[in-house]
Amino acid sequence: MHIEGPSDRKGRARGWRRAVRRGRRAVVRVLHPIRWIVVGIAGAVAVLLGSWGLHDIGKSLTDSFYGSLQMFTLNGENQAGNWQLEVARLLAPVVFGSAGITAFAALFRDRWQQMRATRMTDHVVICGLGYVGGVFMRNIREAGDPVVVIESDSTHPSIELCRRSGVPVIVGDAQLRRTLENAGVSRAAQVIAVCNWDAVNTEIVANARESPETPSWNRCSAWPGSPIPSCAR
Repeated sequence: MHIEGPSDRKGRARGWRRAVRRGRRAVVRVLHPIRWIVVGIAGAVAVLLGSWGLHDIGKSLTDSFYGSLQMFTLNGENQAGNWQLEVARLLAPVVFGSAGITAFAALFRDRWQQMRATRMTDHVVICGLGYVGGVFMRNIREAGDPVVVIESDSTHPSIELCRRSGVPVIVGDAQLRRTLENAGVSRAAQVIAVCNWDAVNTEIVANARESPETPSWNRCSAWPGSPIPSCAR
């Protein structure tokens, strides 16, 4: 008979977390590109239903349209009406709130992702967002593990793609301790340096390995380069 130990429970919990992250990313991938389309359609439906409902209770077309717009800010008329009016009264504030939250999230997304990076644990830090770094990132995400990317070029086209997919990107020099700390290197499961220059990769690995807060089980790799340095102590 197999008796479940702490390692089994940790493994099962890690598997559940990965499954949840995969499901969340799948939903984001589907809804994120069309989020404004969905909000726009819902808003148009609310206006049409509100105008229809108000017109049916005796309002003119102009007053009906104006009254339906007022529903988005909860300033519409409170008199009893038909089902179209009741649905519009519920839908309009939801659309207005969703649009506000979406706009707020887009405005503060970068800052929020940076805050997430400082709190992440058991994640992989990838230094360098070139072709190799992109391959590593996609493979690690497909495996269900969280990723933080460090990229020195703020104009790199892949930065926006990463952020849209929910991957925090720290713009800075990965050779600096402060940048590594912002990426949560002290709590990372692995640090991978894949910049274009071997000397830069070696410096990144050395700084990550020498950090007093880096756990002994962390692994650091520099690629391309030979040999591959390791952070294991």
